[in-house]
Amino acid sequence: MSPIDPGLESIPHYWGDVARQLSVGGAALMLVGAPWYANELLTQFPLIIIAAILSVGLAALVNPLMRWVSVFDAMMSCIIAIVYAPWAFYAYQDGEYLMFVLRMAVAIIFLFAFYFNTKTVRAMVLHQFNSRDIEVSEAEKRMVTDAEIMPGSDDLSTDNGNSSSLS
Repeated sequence: MSPIDPGLESIPHYWGDVARQLSVGGAALMLVGAPWYANELLTQFPLIIIAAILSVGLAALVNPLMRWVSVFDAMMSCIIAIVYAPWAFYAYQDGEYLMFVLRMAVAIIFLFAFYFNTKTVRAMVLHQFNSRDIEVSEAEKRMVTDAEIMPGSDDLSTDNGNSSSLS
């Protein structure tokens, strides 16, 4: 059972909850650790805040109905991992081991978030799950427009068996 959304544990190949938890945890570590590893706090801290807010915002939007959110969340996770890994090694080179550990932890967390986001996007692209696999409330159905539903997936309403798409 998913601690984030109990209705999503039955969707095979959906890893959005894991990616969400990693993104939120990584963003929290970015903010908590910033005073120890932001060499130039006035210039680096605003960028860290912006990256953390974007990461958490995308993580909050991740759901199995909208592929674009998972794609952007994967890209954000990848960018943060790419920025933090070399930044960690610069700290190591300078003998700042606490900064190295904190920055590398952020890079590794976002590397795993990237992995799980990419697994979810792959499943969406390969149609390993679609909207028929997901129980959605009426309010959520109204929030998701036809343009946001994955291409090739059925409408969220029941089709009484008249669907010609493959499962």
